Amino acid sequence: MEQDEKMIEELLNAYSTALNNSDSAAIAALYVQDGCFMPDGLPTIKGADEILASAGKFFERQTVQAGYSILNVVVDQNFGIVDCVATFAIKNFAGHTTSKKTRDLFVLKRQAGSWKIARYIFNTF
Repeated sequence: MEQDEKMIEELLNAYSTALNNSDSAAIAALYVQDGCFMPDGLPTIKGADEILASAGKFFERQTVQAGYSILNVVVDQNFGIVDCVATFAIKNFAGHTTSKKTRDLFVLKRQAGSWKIARYIFNTF
């Protein structure tokens, strides 16, 4: 269990690093092939290809600095659930920066000995 929690923390660190580096391919690679991203107030983005395209469009307009604080991790065999709080500073190319804090829920799936994101949903608070 402790090893799973460490691997899950590394996954979230990799996700924030990919966001901070505007790396669409790295973001998509952290999802299972049929993964879903469910952002606050927007339609669900389904599948690794759509996640890749959506992230690419997002990074054409802005950059982000993100960090996750894990509150709870539950692991049950091949699935994990993580709830956390994220902080974001989003800067558009006009130079305007917006900060926000979100509650985030990740549903993870173990694949070939590693953890991948199956579902990611968040809302602003």
